[in-house]
Amino acid sequence: RRAAKRPGELLCADCAAVLVADRAGHLCPECHGVWVKESALNAILARKGKAPREWTAERGLVPAFCPECGAELAAGRLVGEDFAVFRCAPCSGLWLGGTEAVSFQLRVLS
Repeated sequence: RRAAKRPGELLCADCAAVLVADRAGHLCPECHGVWVKESALNAILARKGKAPREWTAERGLVPAFCPECGAELAAGRLVGEDFAVFRCAPCSGLWLGGTEAVSFQLRVLS
């Protein structure tokens, strides 16, 4: 069940805490998840001289809800990675839980 949100608030896909804006996206102060637009992610990768990462759908993962619109997120992964990345097609955003966000930092951004 999703918590009620105020206009303009983004809620964590995992724990429903209010997300805090960051340079590239939004962070959860409670569980350390990250919400980022696909365009912002690709801009970060480009600045680091890295190729854009393609997201691919996958079955069997527990669904989560979009921090922006509340729609169910599609479960998947970035091609070549083994950690879960959830995607909202209407919002063009990606959700990484706290553990996945650390994996993303270490494996993709570094």
